[in-house]
Amino acid sequence: MVNTYRSQSRTGGTFSVRRGALAFAAGLASLLLVACSSTPAPKAEMAAGQAALEAAQTSGAREYAGSELEAARSKLNLAQQASARGDNDLARRLAEAAEADARLAQARASSVRARNAATQIERSLQALQDELQRKPQ
Repeated sequence: MVNTYRSQSRTGGTFSVRRGALAFAAGLASLLLVACSSTPAPKAEMAAGQAALEAAQTSGAREYAGSELEAARSKLNLAQQASARGDNDLARRLAEAAEADARLAQARASSVRARNAATQIERSLQALQDELQRKPQ
């Protein structure tokens, strides 16, 4: 048998401590459920990460920034796994990091391509200058 203690309130009514504890526990459980389910799935972040990864791949990042591209791909995979487990905060952070890594890979690939183009132009200019110096005037 469970003892139920009754207490006299200031207004003269009585309440059960057991009922008060149950009400408190129910309120706490409701609060925890709301807190746990308040983070939505990071669909937009996952899509942005995937789009950035695809853009990096088409920009030549595989050839010029392979490690950054692989880091982006790995983080996006981890984000998908975290999202599947319901760990939406971690999934969001990983998806955002994957997007940043993919954009870095794309920028590095663009930089290398630009540097290569500049080197090619310099060589062409040097060849033209050499040819101009050889021609008799």
